[in-house]
Amino acid sequence: PPEGLALYRDRVDAAAEQLLAAAHGDEAGLRRVVDQYFASRWADDALLALGEIALERGDYGAARGAWEPLVVRPTNPEAALTWLAYPDTDLDRASILARLVLVSIVEDSPERAAMELARFRQEYPRAEGRLGGRTVVLADALAELLAASVDWLPRTSPSDWSTFAGSPTRSRVQPPLGELGQVLWRRPLPPI
Repeated sequence: PPEGLALYRDRVDAAAEQLLAAAHGDEAGLRRVVDQYFASRWADDALLALGEIALERGDYGAARGAWEPLVVRPTNPEAALTWLAYPDTDLDRASILARLVLVSIVEDSPERAAMELARFRQEYPRAEGRLGGRTVVLADALAELLAASVDWLPRTSPSDWSTFAGSPTRSRVQPPLGELGQVLWRRPLPPI
């Protein structure tokens, strides 16, 4: 409840602010703010920064995981949440939703990006923000980027499987192993 949240924040906000200031963009320090003081007034800033760091290193799942708690809300306000959601961010919702569309584009999930972009365009058709070093209408710039992404070279698949079924779409196909060759060694198993 709002009263409990206010009481909690009165007790922890000073410590969370100090921890955030000490983090200076350090991922471990930002993670500590989120882990120890998630409902503080400062955790949303830490989540935003964690998402930016993850996006820069190409960890799109981590970027999405940092930003979604800031904007995803239940359709029924009376329903109990079944996921972790930040209570009341003061960050610009349109810019966070635009980041989520961007993540879908760069992770090569065009269907998801198109759905997110349609919802974004419906909710924030004229929202402006910085993208590519310039101020743009976000919906238009993201639509252009999504259209251009069709011509991007396919990314090479990583050698490890970092998610279920090897990709966010759960449809990765492992290339054939090729010829295995001859047996290089044998070891008998002990009897059971």
